[in-house]
Amino acid sequence: MRLISVAILAFAAGGAHAAGNALRGKLKAQQVCAVCHAVGGDWNKPLLPEYPLIAGQHRDYLVTVLNAYKQGDKSLIGRKNAIMAGQAATLSKQEIEDIATFLSAIPGPLYVKKHCPCAGSRGAGNRRLPSRCLQLDLTWPA
Repeated sequence: MRLISVAILAFAAGGAHAAGNALRGKLKAQQVCAVCHAVGGDWNKPLLPEYPLIAGQHRDYLVTVLNAYKQGDKSLIGRKNAIMAGQAATLSKQEIEDIATFLSAIPGPLYVKKHCPCAGSRGAGNRRLPSRCLQLDLTWPA
């Protein structure tokens, strides 16, 4: 498992997402995100069931949501959570990009429901969510 993690980080850090650095993102995510979203260092195991699984989430979605939490009431997509707002407020734009790059490279069971209008006909198609879909119900298998 460790070898897979190292390979994923090396790939992501090598320019898969030029805007973020997965190695820096891993270090920052361990400081800021892991307590709630990675029990025992397992990014597929949040502390509480109601905390979202963020491993493998789309990079652009993570950037958008973290920026929305950072903006608070000024956000157009309405992300309000005191804990997340406090955590996101401490992050720079580059740190958000780095964290999103790291988290999006982690394998996980996260998926978008097949009936999402953004997924195309019969669930096939581009799974990257445009901004109009950011408030759709996402499913994390138990």
